[in-house]
Amino acid sequence: MMGFKGMSSGHPSTKGKETSSGEVSLEIHHIDVGQGDATLLLVRGADGGLTRSILIDAGRTGLQVIAYFEELKKRTGGFRKLDMVITSHYDSDHIGGFALLFGDEKYVQDDVIFYDLGRPANADTDYQNYENLVWLQEHRQRIPFGPILELSGITLTCLARNAAMAGSNAKRVWSFDAGGEVAPSQHIPPLDKNATSVALLLEFGSFRYFTAGDLCGFYEEGVVHFLHPYFLKDSSHVCAWKLGHHGANEASSQDVLRLMVPRLGVISCGADNVFGHPAPGTLLRLEELSKHEVCNYMATAKIVPETGMGFPIGQIPSGGHGSDGHGPIVISVTETQANAHMFSVRSKKSAEQVLQCGTRQPLSSSVKLEEHRVSGKRKQTEEGERAAKMRQEDRLKDILATLRSALATKLGDAPQVDLADLDVGAQLIRIAKRIYNQAAIDAREEWASNAFAKSALHGMMDKADVLKTLKKL
Repeated sequence: MMGFKGMSSGHPSTKGKETSSGEVSLEIHHIDVGQGDATLLLVRGADGGLTRSILIDAGRTGLQVIAYFEELKKRTGGFRKLDMVITSHYDSDHIGGFALLFGDEKYVQDDVIFYDLGRPANADTDYQNYENLVWLQEHRQRIPFGPILELSGITLTCLARNAAMAGSNAKRVWSFDAGGEVAPSQHIPPLDKNATSVALLLEFGSFRYFTAGDLCGFYEEGVVHFLHPYFLKDSSHVCAWKLGHHGANEASSQDVLRLMVPRLGVISCGADNVFGHPAPGTLLRLEELSKHEVCNYMATAKIVPETGMGFPIGQIPSGGHGSDGHGPIVISVTETQANAHMFSVRSKKSAEQVLQCGTRQPLSSSVKLEEHRVSGKRKQTEEGERAAKMRQEDRLKDILATLRSALATKLGDAPQVDLADLDVGAQLIRIAKRIYNQAAIDAREEWASNAFAKSALHGMMDKADVLKTLKKL
């Protein structure tokens, strides 16, 4: 049996049937879908029977999710048809599995609630395939801010979506890009799909769990800053969370870790993935955090030192606080644990372990958790550089198409420059500059202040290679 620093051993989970503890309990199943996300939330009543079943994302294919559901169904009281489904954002490794999963209605309740972000401005192929699902069209609604589940002392709250949070009243939203409250119609979501991710807080007694899809950087930090003091009322820290963006370096920053001070982190990633997840810097920050407050972390996949495309993946240090190759990872909380700052975690690799969470306060801003530069870092290969450029261009193509459309339809004009020989980044700059110049010339104040060019600009400002040039415009 494998153990972690700061964990006490419990008993292996019951495989044949679910037993009753005589009290309400909560389970968070991080399904192993490879490079993607799918999380199942189960609420049990005092008699041990399931009273709610909620799925957040479905991975890329849905095959692993269905296989996991079928495995749960073999246990007495192990599975309940889904009462609620939540789409965190529209990346294919989060929504691709819905087509297969909902091709058979045996996994969902007739009155299931399906929450997503609404229609995005840049409806790419991934989204169009998702939108065309007949089952989805009959059930979907945009996720509201605030509590979306309140049952038996368990609350699930939508903190943010589309880079906005609830405002001071129903007629206002807090826009991260605007830096303040605006009318909902004036908030323009960023074009970067990761930045639109839904942020959720799950509460049960003193237990707090945070998950936010692929939210990163400025947006993730913004949501976490709002956790204090608005949402963490009787507990000053997050007990467990799913690392943002599969453990990418731009997520789980030192500010995020200092404020949440989590006891456990779960990394959903694929073995030997081409994206370098989890990043070396992320794992180093987690180890630095444990010098102040212990934070164990677990990865669904086996973390290997090399990837097929030559990107560096973070390695768990010997004697560190992390472990990998777990497959599905399940966090469980009984009513007794929820009131005693405790919870349990188990996986196929590890028998159930009990974590003493205790009470924690946010770390001082003087505490530095920055990643350390490792000498002799592996140099990027030519193949890896080509792959990086391809991924960058894929992400920018939607923005480019939107800008060209904006120039043609909003300004009644088409680009007057030959763009064929320019790379995607250069095309973005040329067209964005043309839009803003034309808007200024025509004194179209409404267009310049609140129309599509602003949205396009926000989308590009999320791209490091374009940001510096845009600042010169």
